[in-house]
Amino acid sequence: MFDPMDNEKAKRYIDNRIDGGYVIPMYVVCNGKRYGLDELDEITSFLPSALNVGFGGCTSPIERYPFPMNASYEVDVVNVFTEHDEVKNIEKKYIVFEATPFNKEGPMYEQINYYIEMLIERISEHVNAYKQELLKKFNEEYYN
Repeated sequence: MFDPMDNEKAKRYIDNRIDGGYVIPMYVVCNGKRYGLDELDEITSFLPSALNVGFGGCTSPIERYPFPMNASYEVDVVNVFTEHDEVKNIEKKYIVFEATPFNKEGPMYEQINYYIEMLIERISEHVNAYKQELLKKFNEEYYN
């Protein structure tokens, strides 16, 4: 299970955002549990409308695409922490939050919606394959 309070892990994810990324997906919340992106195959059932995705972002004076802190009122903030970059002598504020799709325009909202749609598709494919395998095993056991 993913721990959004693990500042070091969150910092590693957030600092590895692709260029142009306001946010990066870090985990999904499904059936009351937080699954890291490397744990998605553990999900065996879900409702797409009930899926939340955990994201990370940061803000600092040198961020090319900073997380707009006023947007923190539109999401469920899970963790916020600040780190001092000794080399650049700046403070970076990191934010971990959970979100569902937005009906708003703007590059950050588009990124969030894109990642959510991508994760829903990925999880749906896995869950459908899992159900097909269960059905196949049941039919083999029941009819043989």
